[in-house]
Amino acid sequence: MLPGLDAKCNSRRVPAGAPWAVLIAVCTVVFGISAWACVGESDGPWWEMGWGMQCPAALRSVGAADLARLWESGGWWRVASTGLVHGSALHLLLNMWSLWVIGPWASRAWGHAAALLCFAVSSAGGVLASIAWAEAPIVVGASAGILGLAGGLWVSRGWGAPEVRKRVELVSTRGLGLTLGLMVGLGFVVPVIAQAGHLGGLAFGLLVGVGFAHVGPGWARPLAGMASLLGLLGLSWAARSPEGRANYFAFRGYAALEAGEGAAAVPLLEAALEAEGESAELKNGVAYALAEAGVDLLRAEALVDEALSADPDNPDYLDTKGWILCRRGDAEAGLRWVSKASEASGGAVDEIEAHLDHCLDAAARLDP
Repeated sequence: MLPGLDAKCNSRRVPAGAPWAVLIAVCTVVFGISAWACVGESDGPWWEMGWGMQCPAALRSVGAADLARLWESGGWWRVASTGLVHGSALHLLLNMWSLWVIGPWASRAWGHAAALLCFAVSSAGGVLASIAWAEAPIVVGASAGILGLAGGLWVSRGWGAPEVRKRVELVSTRGLGLTLGLMVGLGFVVPVIAQAGHLGGLAFGLLVGVGFAHVGPGWARPLAGMASLLGLLGLSWAARSPEGRANYFAFRGYAALEAGEGAAAVPLLEAALEAEGESAELKNGVAYALAEAGVDLLRAEALVDEALSADPDNPDYLDTKGWILCRRGDAEAGLRWVSKASEASGGAVDEIEAHLDHCLDAAARLDP
């Protein structure tokens, strides 16, 4: 539990936790649906997934924001639904526990409708920030909305109108502030944390908190509301085509490869490599796209050799090298490289195994 918070308080008529219990139930049902879909797609038994998921297709099916597909074909309603989707059981558990701790206090400070609005605005702002920063291929989770609630509550407890501060007087301003600082600090050192989304959600929560807690002079409330609206509009514009970010091109390129469109993937991954500079992963991506398109295979081999010099045991790079050689007609040499890739991956990557079968067939045809 966050320092200074007690989730057992009730409002006068409706228990302060009631709307949050409903929201938690919705998130849990959405996770159950995505987990069931993921099990249906998986070759192994469900218990092998443990605390982790997920299948990208399963996440997309319940409303997650798949960035490449947003940029290519739209579906921006997912900005609203993404906060209800979670990528693993542990992810769900941590976020729902945090929501249950913070949500009731936000309800007590401003009322149920205002607290839910704060969550929704902060969640949408965090999702848009993640998209504009091209932070991850798929965006999921309620953490941006939760951080927004915590930020708004922190402002309310420390600087709100006297009646607002009185409603949440048991909340520790210092403890909550230290917790927020810790969360922001962890985002700079833990790679899996969606830092842009967290910072976006927190920023909108702070603005909403200024408005709902009647902080400062009378004009501060409409100013905070206007800033929130302009912020959402600005992020919406930035998220539509963040060409300054290498991942904008990389995510679209990898999505094209996944769809079997190697020729379409080549210029996108080339643009990402040019923006990113020395990236072994992107060099391999361009090389693989060229191999899939069947063009400029000598350059493709040179690129994957550079990737292999940085990471000689990477099964994806080994596979790309072998696949290029097979596409060039050197089936025996290609087979050796793809066999190394299959061994390095433990035979668990379907694409590598398909290349292995193809190269085996090609080598067999050459055997007199």
